[in-house]
This record gives sequence, C-alpha cells and structure tokens, in this order.
Amino acid sequence: MSFFLTGTDTGVGKTTTAALLMSSFPELMYWKPVQSGSPSDREKVQIFLNLPNSSDRFIEEGYSLEASLSPHRAAQLESISIDPKYLLSIWEKRQNDGNFIIEGSGGLLVPLNLNPSYTWIDFLIDTKLPVLIASRTSLGTINHSLLTVRVLQEHKIPIIGFVFCGKENLDNQNTVQHLSGVQVIGQYEQKDDVQLSSCPIHLHQSLEPWIG
Repeated sequence: MSFFLTGTDTGVGKTTTAALLMSSFPELMYWKPVQSGSPSDREKVQIFLNLPNSSDRFIEEGYSLEASLSPHRAAQLESISIDPKYLLSIWEKRQNDGNFIIEGSGGLLVPLNLNPSYTWIDFLIDTKLPVLIASRTSLGTINHSLLTVRVLQEHKIPIIGFVFCGKENLDNQNTVQHLSGVQVIGQYEQKDDVQLSSCPIHLHQSLEPWIG
C-alpha cells in the first residue's frame, strides 16, 4: 500500500524519514508531487540511498519550482499555476506500479493553489491515501502534532502514526500519543551525516501492515 508523508511544519525531517523508510523497505518507491527549491528532495533521498537518477524507485516531480517557498507562491513567481488535476492524473497512472511514499511540501494546509484553493488535505481527500506524520521532538511539537491529527480526523483520513525527528523526548512523544490516540512508530536524531541504520527496529513492525 502507498501512503502520504506529511510534516507538522517545514523542516521537520520528512525527507530523511522517507530515506530511512526506503532503506528499510526496498520495495518502497518515492514521489514528490511538487518540489520547491533545489537540490530536490528526490535528489537528497537518492544521495542518502546511493542510488542513481535512473533508479526505477523514483518518479519525476509533477512540478519542479525554483524558489524555496510555499508551492503556490513559487509557482506564481514563475507565472504558472499548479493544476491539481495534472497531479491526480500522474498518480492515477502510476499508483499500481508499486508501494509509494508520497512526500508533501510542508504541512497539510500548505496551498498548492489559491484560486481555486487547493491544499494537501484536498489532495488526500481526492487520493484517499493514509498518512504518516513526521514531527519534531522539541518544544512546540505537542500543539503542532495534535493540530495535524485533528485536521486529518476531521476529514476522516486514515493515520498510520508518527515518526519523531530530533533528540529523544519521551515526555513529548508519549503526550502526543496519549492525547491523539495515534501511535508513535519511531524516533531518530537527525545529524549532518545521518546513518540510515539508526531507524528503530520497531519502525519495521509498525509499518509492515501498511506496506505489505
């Protein structure tokens, strides 16, 4: 089964989480529908995994935008508009090719378009994908994590669980799990030379029902 990887904010570790999961599960493939800025997150994952650009575990972005901004604004600066129907058509063609990690840009309410309004929540409603949440371990994560869960639950979108990035903070992690009712699948501390082997073993056990 494929799933969507969102974050409680930008820069919370989504891309590294994707690389860790792809290292643990060789059957997983990767797609970033909208890329803002360079190098691309696809390129970062390829470097993490030491895979060539030609690897069949990756498909090209629907939109690759130059500015490291919210997708809607990055697109405006290039005088283009992100077409949700185009992204959905790519997914419709490729969804049976394997099990995908689909990485969003920032959080769930980041706009891809303003007129008409279209966010990642709308994309999830259209694709019916379950969601894995990447979150920080640091101060502020409880509020951000619970808000993310609430938005998903309001739209009846299945939640796989949380992966926390940062120095282990059991109080924050346990509090989020207790108040949200959503399981914490794993935690890792991201370093400049992240070791993919640092992904906790229970990550495998919790994700197998969704990936197998």
